[in-house]
Amino acid sequence: MFQDIGRRVEEVQRAVQSVRVPVSDPGGLVRLTAGPGGSVEELAIADQAYRLSAEELAELITDTMKDGAAKADAEVRRIAVDTMREGDR
Repeated sequence: MFQDIGRRVEEVQRAVQSVRVPVSDPGGLVRLTAGPGGSVEELAIADQAYRLSAEELAELITDTMKDGAAKADAEVRRIAVDTMREGDR
C-alpha cells in the first residue's frame, strides 16, 4: 500500500514538472508559457505592444502572467487528483 502511494506521488511530481500552459492576452500582444509554481518559461511581446505606455504594457504582462499561473495551477491540481484517484480503483 505505501509503495503504491509512493509511486503515485513520484508520478505526480514528474507530471507537475512537465506542466506547460500557453496563454496570451485577448489581443494577442503578450504570449507566454506558464509552468508550475507561477514560473514563466517563455515570453513573447508583439511589436504592436510597444505602442502602449509602460504602465499599460506592465499591466498587460502582469495580467497575462496571473492568468497563466492560474491555469497552470489548475492543471497541477487536475494531475494530482487524477493520479491519486487511479490508486482508488
